[in-house]
Formats: sequence, C-alpha cells, structure tokens
Amino acid sequence: MSLKPLFSFLSPLPVKQMKPKSQQGSSLVIAIFIIIVLALLGGALVKMLTATSESIVYEVYGTRAYLAAHSGLQIKLAEVFPLGGAAAECDGIEDSYSFTNVTGLAVCNVDAVCNSADYTVDSETTTIYTVNSVSECSVDDIVTSRKLEITAQDISL
Repeated sequence: MSLKPLFSFLSPLPVKQMKPKSQQGSSLVIAIFIIIVLALLGGALVKMLTATSESIVYEVYGTRAYLAAHSGLQIKLAEVFPLGGAAAECDGIEDSYSFTNVTGLAVCNVDAVCNSADYTVDSETTTIYTVNSVSECSVDDIVTSRKLEITAQDISL
C-alpha cells in the first residue's frame, strides 16, 4: 500500500508565472490604498485635536466660573460680616454681581444669596449663615456654571 494517495493534498500547487504586462497597475492600487489609510489616520488625528482643544476651553471657562462663584461668596460674606461691626441680617437677600471690569471674569455673572437660622445648644443661641453662590460664564455657545456654598457663624466675643 502506498502512502502517496493519502497525502496528495500536501503536494505543492503549481505556481503560475505572471508576465510583467499582467502586473501593470498593481503599484497604483497599493499607492491608492496607502493614501486612503493615511487620510483616515489624518482625519482621526484632526478629530482628536479638535476634541482636546474644546475640552481645554471648557476647563478654562469652568475654572473662571469657579473663581467667579468664589468671589461672589467672598463679597456676600464681607457684607454679612463687616470689619469692626456686628453680623448683618441676611435672610433671603439675593444679589447679582457682574465682573465687567475684571479681565479674566468679564464674561461671568454671579447670583449670591444668604440665609440664616438660629440654633440653640445648651441654652446658647447661635446664628448659622449659609451663603450660596451660582456663577455662569458664557462666550458664544460655550456656557459653564459653578455653584458653591459656605456655612459660617458669628464668633464675636
């Protein structure tokens, strides 16, 4: 018994030699393929750079909104707790601030509100002040906002 018919599928296939004329245009196909692949990679890179720059813009305006809200808290606290004076009443008094003269915050507006509540502990009454500040910075279609809250109490002796 011969093993040749059993393993006939392993025999090498005949190689057909291609003539140079039949190979014409193959480099053109490869060149077009490479151009398409590079164009797709370039388009993806442009899209990534655009998304990155947009996220940086939001981060910058988010920081400005945070700083504007923090400034609103400071202004409101300075009104409630004036230097050398007693704490003022602030129940529900809401003020709006605009920073048109401040270079970095010119596009920001702040709404700050103060509320107070009296608490009694061991027959001692303490007033707790809560100040909320909401800022919004907008340029064209980019709008960022931040909300901050602080709680304070008068500790005058």
